[in-house]
Amino acid sequence: MYENNNIINEIHEDLFKETEESYDIIMNILKKHHPLELIEYLSIISYFFNNIKNNNILTAAQIEFICGIILSIQYDEESNYDEISPEVIQILLDNLVKFFFGFGFTNFSRKMLNINDDEEKEKQFLIASLANEFGIVRGDAQAFQLKEQALDLFKEFDEWMIKYEGFTVSDAIKFIDLIFKRYGKLLFNYINKLLKKSEEFAEIIYEEVSKLNIKNLKTSESL
Repeated sequence: MYENNNIINEIHEDLFKETEESYDIIMNILKKHHPLELIEYLSIISYFFNNIKNNNILTAAQIEFICGIILSIQYDEESNYDEISPEVIQILLDNLVKFFFGFGFTNFSRKMLNINDDEEKEKQFLIASLANEFGIVRGDAQAFQLKEQALDLFKEFDEWMIKYEGFTVSDAIKFIDLIFKRYGKLLFNYINKLLKKSEEFAEIIYEEVSKLNIKNLKTSESL
């Protein structure tokens, strides 16, 4: 597993550079765009476009990472920020994925650089695994927490939403929840019907097989 240190060193150096490049791109985007507007876009993406069981588009941990960088930047309120476009958001998302992957891998590789003792490498590998697991996964939230964040974020715009859209973000979330509940109820009823039909078919098949076995038994006895 650890025989070729030169390969590990080469991969580490290349991926470390790519990770730094992704970080620079992320930082550049965050500096050029209004932080609150950017967080609004990212929160919408995180809440509405992710599978809750497998949040693989934009995780809460990645949003937390973005917020941390934003808090470290000195913004000028009078600055003319660039317009946020779908292309910019996509570039940001792509580089977030690259950065998190690169950080995770290089966290392993840098702990094992120039270590020849296999036992020590195994120990460093375990340390890196724990750091990755609890350093990145800790930021994820449950679905109800993301819903609360979205409601708190947009509640100040209720009046504007009512005036121009005819509904609030809270109304939209309630509507989506009702669709999920309706879908869940229909699916549950459909599954119950399938189970009932399956039981009926199973009984019919059992009766037919039983009749066939009895017939075969009588035939063999007559022979």
